Amino acid sequence: MLIVEPLTYIRGRTIPNQYMIVDEAQNLTPHEMKTIVTRVGEGTKIVLTGDPNQIDNPDVNLSSNGLRGWLKVSRDQQCLGM
Repeated sequence: MLIVEPLTYIRGRTIPNQYMIVDEAQNLTPHEMKTIVTRVGEGTKIVLTGDPNQIDNPDVNLSSNGLRGWLKVSRDQQCLGM
């Protein structure tokens, strides 16, 4: 089953044993990205897709978008694949 949820509906939840796919992650702010990745519960895998060169959100840019920020802080994690 595929469930599509807006970002506002995942706040305060823990999502266990699921695959989370976040598309267009380059348009997220660092705060929005943190909101998403901190929802991941035990057994959950998260896939982030995005192209920092295709930003549509006027509130972020090439260096301040959530995707780029998350890659910086998690680059040395063994659980991360690029």
